[in-house]
Amino acid sequence: MRKPRLLKLLAGLSVGFLLFQFFLIRVFWKRDDGQQNPVDDASKQAHVHVRPLQEPAQPNIANSVKIFISACDELRLPVFLLEVDILSSLTPDKPPPTTFSNGCLFGCRQHVTFGCYYKYWDTQGIVQLLKSDFAIHSIRQPDPRLHQDTIPTHFFLIDRGHKQPTIIQVVMFHSRLSSYFWHGSITPLSRLNKILPSSSSVTIYFGLYAGAYEKFEVDEIQIENVTVKIPQPPESFVQQIPHSRFIECNETRATKFVAEFGLDNSDISQKFQRKARQIMSKGKRLLDSLKIRFWLSSGTCLGWFRQCGIIPHSKDVDFGIWITDYNPLLIPTFQENGFKLKHMFGKVSDSFELSFSAGDIKLDIFFFYDNQAYMWNGGTQAKTGNKYKYIFPRFTLCWTEVLDLRIRVPCDTLTYIKANYGPNWFQPVTEWDWKKSPPNVKENGVWPKEEWDQVIQVF
Repeated sequence: MRKPRLLKLLAGLSVGFLLFQFFLIRVFWKRDDGQQNPVDDASKQAHVHVRPLQEPAQPNIANSVKIFISACDELRLPVFLLEVDILSSLTPDKPPPTTFSNGCLFGCRQHVTFGCYYKYWDTQGIVQLLKSDFAIHSIRQPDPRLHQDTIPTHFFLIDRGHKQPTIIQVVMFHSRLSSYFWHGSITPLSRLNKILPSSSSVTIYFGLYAGAYEKFEVDEIQIENVTVKIPQPPESFVQQIPHSRFIECNETRATKFVAEFGLDNSDISQKFQRKARQIMSKGKRLLDSLKIRFWLSSGTCLGWFRQCGIIPHSKDVDFGIWITDYNPLLIPTFQENGFKLKHMFGKVSDSFELSFSAGDIKLDIFFFYDNQAYMWNGGTQAKTGNKYKYIFPRFTLCWTEVLDLRIRVPCDTLTYIKANYGPNWFQPVTEWDWKKSPPNVKENGVWPKEEWDQVIQVF
């Protein structure tokens, strides 16, 4: 009885061993045929991310850029690169980069931005040369200087020849006042939804707002074997980008103000406005030379916002400056250029204020402090030593154009104006008490008499 059972057991083991050998032969045969071993493949994927061969690892925009640049060269269009990370990497003491840490410059992007001087742009020529390679979309808006006409502000060239469409944006730079370049905004931004492919994930840096830049030249460099032009110097251009936002004066509002309250066109008014404009221009030139940011404040800001000009009866010009931007060279520079120091109140650490005169016109400079909850500037009464604080909601600065000057104003100008002049800011006021009239003024103590010689200086 035991022998048959033993034979059956041996037969079963033999069959099992044969099956195991057959399984091993199958596995190794597959590996020799090029099939991947699951264990080895998992180990490799820990180091290399494998993608299907029919889908490129990244959007291949380099070829699209070459086609676009070639067309621009043929038409002699001076387009220039606006990619912030590439421009930021260019310094005078270093050669142009050939790659980034992620392995590429153009090749790893879905979207590349260029700029062009509009007066050289050739829409018909670009469309003719590139219509077989790209879908081309033009964005236009009313010309803020002419109103009755529209101008192109942005072009989008979309290459759908890839699994993931690649996009080239061209920003039109228009010359204004012969002293700066301006580009328009994409308004409304929802227009992009009709232009850009639904599969794209594009971050727009140029076009969220209108922008203003100091005039610049361009020069050629080589990037990934492509010759491109860039603004010169690139570091200066990049530094302007975060502070480039531009807002127009609302001429409809200015027209309404004149219709309701009339226009003071007297000889006295015209003379004051000419002198005030000269002081604004000269003050701007001197502060720009010291690299001190400033903006139109108080009544000068109100005049721009309400009337697109200067309030004729204000008799002075008002600038605001961050106290962190104060430069001790400010006073001597102004004095050396025809301004007389009229008074100096407070100290740099608290309620600092300067007033200059040029003939019979006064230039007041208010220094602003930031306590993170709000912003404020100080005031001092010379006779009593009383201190005052003018409180403003936090604000940022934008460029605008006033009296043919490119100059800064608070971006949210209405909130700034309401803080200083209240809800009736649109109504003309001829009597104004700087210690009581502003709704944002607060008493802020008294200067100690032993400090008066330092904090209350009248010349």
